[in-house]
Amino acid sequence: MSRGGVKIAGQRFGRLVAVKRGGKIGSTYKWEFECDCGRTVERVPSHVRGSVLAGASPCCQVCISANHYEILNGVVEIDISTKKYKMLSR
Repeated sequence: MSRGGVKIAGQRFGRLVAVKRGGKIGSTYKWEFECDCGRTVERVPSHVRGSVLAGASPCCQVCISANHYEILNGVVEIDISTKKYKMLSR
């Protein structure tokens, strides 16, 4: 482990590829990621890794919006029978 966190440059997380370490938030460093669409975003690596582990495919905000549009307009179908959901507290 290097000072300031693990070096993750070049690693892929869903649609994001780690490019370089960015700014710092408190004691945590952000990283610059490049989305498959070509846009760059800054994210905290642990949040990106957590999304992948939860079964999501992290991407930039523009791709998220495009995916939601496709889902809402029936362009893409989602099979929720294979998804696991937790019950919300009452």
